[in-house]
Amino acid sequence: MALGDITTIETDLKAIEILASATATNSPPASATAGIATDLIRQCFGSFPEVMSFVATSTAGSGTMTATFRLWGMFGTLAGASNGLWCPLGAGTDALKGVLNDGTACGEVSTDLLRHAEPVTFPAHMSRLYVEITAIGGTATAVTCFLTGRKAVT
Repeated sequence: MALGDITTIETDLKAIEILASATATNSPPASATAGIATDLIRQCFGSFPEVMSFVATSTAGSGTMTATFRLWGMFGTLAGASNGLWCPLGAGTDALKGVLNDGTACGEVSTDLLRHAEPVTFPAHMSRLYVEITAIGGTATAVTCFLTGRKAVT
């Protein structure tokens, strides 16, 4: 799979890949095209769910695997930001703002199996989403992240 790929889990439950088999830390977003466009969410569901789930899973690795994720949202080019106005999402200290799992590394749920899920609210307020890995541990650890949601029933 690749960034932006959509997987149908159930008829109305879908997942959009927002980080593909990453094996190392990466930098905060630096351009207006980093990450995925949230238009994918609208195209996938026909509208924007108010709450979606960030889901991380290991795709390879061994040893004691851990990963620390920071989620960023771009709010267009407000205030003349030529590379987009990227903001870490959520509350916390400046150093931990946007870091998922209450600012701590996501670890294994069983031997060689890293998993984490957490809600993301109001993705329609952003034009793009980006996942930064601030730390990764283990042997040959690879992680993939998704944004999952369910189409609203009308």
